[in-house]
Amino acid sequence: MPDADVAITAGAGTKIDTRTVGAGTDEHRQVMVVGDPTTAANVAKVTTAGELLTTDTNRVKQSVGVAHSGRLTVTVAADAATAGRLWLINPVGSAVLLELRRVEMSSAPIAVTAFVTSPRITCERVTFTGTATGAQITPAVRDTTESALVGSLRTASTGLTLTAGAVAYGFMVVPILTGVGAAVPQFQEWEPAEAGRLVLRAGQGVVIRQADAGTTADTRVFQINLAWAEYTVMA
Repeated sequence: MPDADVAITAGAGTKIDTRTVGAGTDEHRQVMVVGDPTTAANVAKVTTAGELLTTDTNRVKQSVGVAHSGRLTVTVAADAATAGRLWLINPVGSAVLLELRRVEMSSAPIAVTAFVTSPRITCERVTFTGTATGAQITPAVRDTTESALVGSLRTASTGLTLTAGAVAYGFMVVPILTGVGAAVPQFQEWEPAEAGRLVLRAGQGVVIRQADAGTTADTRVFQINLAWAEYTVMA
């Protein structure tokens, strides 16, 4: 179909919303909206960066954080239900959502001794009240120009009253079958598709804990890497 124009008499009849484009005064861009054709409400929103948002994508990314646990030790006893090694929390009263994007674990022996157990290291949901005062790990940010991170990664739950939630994922500590050999895999990761990522609202978090008992005089170690994104939500 050839290009065609619709003539509109300025100031008379039905008006078409336009915006001036460029330096000229005779060229305009027509304003259009995406929404429910039966009502003036339910119109899709656009961010100041020109990004179209729908009910499924109405989150505006603020920042991305990544963090490393340091070397953690496998213990003879399992961690208690509300105990653990790391807590990633979204503080009470927070105005952002945290989305857990990736969890990695690797484990290894540091002694020439057989340890035939293989305890799980689990990533579990928790809810909490209170304000965290335990030791904090400072995460790295993806981009230093992004908003400051709100999520807090702690190595102790001091100051929090915790309620245990469901297990989201579990890793297995490498068993040592003889004094001179190790079983694999040593490196494990959880990186769910977008639809399967955990969303942590204010007063929610995840804990990394040793869910099962280790072996007497256990000397195995493990480390955890975490990555998460933070969003605000457009109403």
